Amino acid sequence: MPCVVVRYHEIALKGGNRQRFVQRLMSNLRDATTGLGVRSAHSLPGRVVLRLADDAAIAVVCERVATTFGVANYSAGVELPVDLDTIRDAVLACARAEPFATFGIRTRRADKSFPMTSPELSAVLGAAVLEQVGGKVDLDHPDLPITVEILPKTAYVSGGKLPGPGGLPVTISGRVTCLMSGGIDSPV
Repeated sequence: MPCVVVRYHEIALKGGNRQRFVQRLMSNLRDATTGLGVRSAHSLPGRVVLRLADDAAIAVVCERVATTFGVANYSAGVELPVDLDTIRDAVLACARAEPFATFGIRTRRADKSFPMTSPELSAVLGAAVLEQVGGKVDLDHPDLPITVEILPKTAYVSGGKLPGPGGLPVTISGRVTCLMSGGIDSPV
């Protein structure tokens, strides 16, 4: 299922208010992407996942996410079951989607019960890309960065991270008043 993985940073620093901040970010993301094929938005540790319909305009959804305050970075990708063959197929599809000279695969496992370590999984997936697509491996500055995230019930495969505006979600900080005057003898 296509998705957009949205990551935040300043919200995570807010301690007891974190849930309220995340809920506001999810609400703002839903409002920004209304009518674009977003099926649902749900919260995972350190991120929000927007699940998309198969016919959703991913580029337009990403454009809206990129302008939503509270978003540190985001990436378009796919949500998959936790299965090595399925993950390998998704990584190969990502590698075939656009031309590249170098690639790098970064794996993060929140689910430590997955039978392979993160470096082992990255090596297996990288070997599959080398064998079937080609290119060279560059983990420092790849033309095509591929991220694999393994969670207890799902896995996410996505391309590179794109920056968001950062900050806190809109309407979370209250109201602001600004008094301005142009007069030389004005008390304001």
